[in-house]
Amino acid sequence: MTDDPQRHPVFTPPVAPLIVARPVHFLPYARAIVWSFPDVEMTRRQAVADLLLAFVAFAFAYFGLDLLLYLLFHEDSSFSPFWTAVPLGLTILLFVGGVLYARKQAPVTLGLGKPPWAVATVGTLLAVPACYASVMVVGITYVAIAGFEETVEDRRELLEILPEPGVWSLLVIGPFTGLHEEVLFRGFILTRMVVLFRSKVAAIVASSILFGVAHVYQGVAGIFQTAAIGMVLATLVTLTRSLWPAIVAHGVFNSLQLAMMPIFRGFLENAESFTDTPAG
Repeated sequence: MTDDPQRHPVFTPPVAPLIVARPVHFLPYARAIVWSFPDVEMTRRQAVADLLLAFVAFAFAYFGLDLLLYLLFHEDSSFSPFWTAVPLGLTILLFVGGVLYARKQAPVTLGLGKPPWAVATVGTLLAVPACYASVMVVGITYVAIAGFEETVEDRRELLEILPEPGVWSLLVIGPFTGLHEEVLFRGFILTRMVVLFRSKVAAIVASSILFGVAHVYQGVAGIFQTAAIGMVLATLVTLTRSLWPAIVAHGVFNSLQLAMMPIFRGFLENAESFTDTPAG
């Protein structure tokens, strides 16, 4: 006896529609919107090319624009040298933006995406005292090696070329300098050095050394102290995978330093008179 197919129909499972996952690009020129900072998809050759371009752009902005502004405004007593940070910063930001566009990379590849606010807030609160701690450690070490008189002379020469900061310097120059320096050193240069060295530790050290050398006008002690600050901020952005905590911390640190400049001047004047007192 054969089975009747109508009495025993064959069960056919429903076929689900095939869903293909595709990457979503929020910006037309973005390769991918991912939280991979400071890792970025580049070849070593591209990283070296970007670093060389960054050196040329920084040298032009630092020396060329500074010289131009000096020639234009050196006789104007109302012009503050602090304001040279504005064209310098704008040039750096335009350069970084241009390279990102050419590389078809999104700003998030520099850590400029939306950060996890809890981590960003805690990181910022810890970064400012960590920067001061690093400055103190390096300063004490420098005094122990170079001597107290040499350190005082080094710091005095720096303050002689810096004018008294005004309110606008505290509110604008300090934060804006923190922005463009972080975008360049902890965003652009750090990511390229991660590609170049294939090591985040080596990239942190190398980018921090460059950061210190870029502040050569602050003297030998200033180079080492600024490099130490760079180590703190580069470690911060690597751990939080965001540039924003370092930008905020850097801006706050700059404004605090400018606000305390009169205190530093008074301290150095007293220290200088103490070192000039003959022993007897």
